[in-house]
Amino acid sequence: MSYLVSLRQVVRPVGWLRDTVLRFVPHEKGATTIEYGLICVFVLLAIIAGIPLFGPALTNVLSTMASLPTPQ
Repeated sequence: MSYLVSLRQVVRPVGWLRDTVLRFVPHEKGATTIEYGLICVFVLLAIIAGIPLFGPALTNVLSTMASLPTPQ
């Protein structure tokens, strides 16, 4: 709480800027949302980077499975 008090004292001269800054300070949901968004982006980049590496192997596996005889 002392962090909010000191922040209010620092940004007191500019009213609209103070209101804008203080609106985001006590809320942690925005930071959490950004963190989860970054995690999703990194996972997506890892998947995209892995496609060229595992693409040919996956093609071989699927072609082998397609050429297997079907049970009757």
